[in-house]
Amino acid sequence: MARMIPPHIAQDCQSPGEKILFSRFKEDPDTKDWVVLHSLGISKHPTQIQGEIDFVVIVPSEGVLCLEVKAGNVTRREGIWFYGSGHLTETSPKGPFKQASEAMHAIREHVKRVDPSLQSILFISGVFFTYINFDEVSTEWHQWQFADRSILTHSPISLCCLSILRKAHEHMKNVPSSTWWYDRNKS
Repeated sequence: MARMIPPHIAQDCQSPGEKILFSRFKEDPDTKDWVVLHSLGISKHPTQIQGEIDFVVIVPSEGVLCLEVKAGNVTRREGIWFYGSGHLTETSPKGPFKQASEAMHAIREHVKRVDPSLQSILFISGVFFTYINFDEVSTEWHQWQFADRSILTHSPISLCCLSILRKAHEHMKNVPSSTWWYDRNKS
């Protein structure tokens, strides 16, 4: 029931995970007040000429969640990420968490430039692994910053997103440099 932008998934979308999640966002009744942008291009990306984020989920009173979706096999060995279906053919030292974080920061900076009154809104990044159970632990991400197959198959998409956003709010309370952030529970 979310407002999807664009309203239909592109015919040339290659990711089965993105297709599934697009439908779930669109059909979940608990996303009725949400706006979800799919495959948003980022012209002023911090590390690339141009970038893209799979989903930008705008949740009133909670914040903005920038999601990278990984469908198929994903593993990491010695700091290198391996992706693919069947044979793991694509590699990257960056990884999906950093990819999502860089995109999120670019979007947040753009929003702050366009409307400085929005600078205290929580922006956070996350990763959804649609076809695997992900159990790796690292200092590079928080354990609450992702949902994997086991979570996604047993929870509504709204709950998966709200869980990340709410844990991010809790995290921000303990970060001394988060003076820019608006604590929605204080009024």
